[in-house]
Amino acid sequence: MKCYNVYILIFSRFLETEYISHCVPNNVSSGLSSLPLPYVYVDGVVKNDQPTTQALPSGHKLNGTQAYLKFISIFTTLDFTPKQLKDIAQERLDNLLSQAISLAKLYTLEKDKQHSCQPV
Repeated sequence: MKCYNVYILIFSRFLETEYISHCVPNNVSSGLSSLPLPYVYVDGVVKNDQPTTQALPSGHKLNGTQAYLKFISIFTTLDFTPKQLKDIAQERLDNLLSQAISLAKLYTLEKDKQHSCQPV
């Protein structure tokens, strides 16, 4: 088991030092459709002098939009476009939020959203 602990530690350090510093801000990319990005990011800042290859090591060019469409066809049994899925998800999220607020008002006996949804 000791051997695995070393690999977990190495991987954890990689995530904390190398990987996280190259994650792009959410306002730059929040899904597959905007990938691949044309430039490298370090600590949330674009490095215009460091272009990406936008390809796999095999040379295959990446296309986030096409990948997402493929994932939709693999992981769902419905024939929806990405926009339709996003709209359905947003509608469901809005509905769940409304239910959560109603429950918070009921549980806290507060009448308005601001007071009923305050962290305790």
